[in-house]
Amino acid sequence: MAVVGANGSGKSTFVKTLLGLQSPMNGRIEWPMGKPSEIGYLAQLTEFDRRFPIRVRDLAAMGAWQGFNPFAGLNKTTRNRVDAALEMAGNFGFG
Repeated sequence: MAVVGANGSGKSTFVKTLLGLQSPMNGRIEWPMGKPSEIGYLAQLTEFDRRFPIRVRDLAAMGAWQGFNPFAGLNKTTRNRVDAALEMAGNFGFG
């Protein structure tokens, strides 16, 4: 999914509200099938919002986004590749 629009049109506010990082200004968000357990989020800034909880594994998995379905989660092969990359980098315990 892509959210596009003019500067100041509320794209970031919309995404942050969907992620639960802020409350809606009015109304509510309903998830008919239940709130997804995992939502992929790639901010446009190079710095992460420290209020947004992201694990090292999640950050490493962002490299697998091509063809990735954020609502289905990572498949076993991709999870194993992410784990192997973290282990090679010496960061497996931080996943």
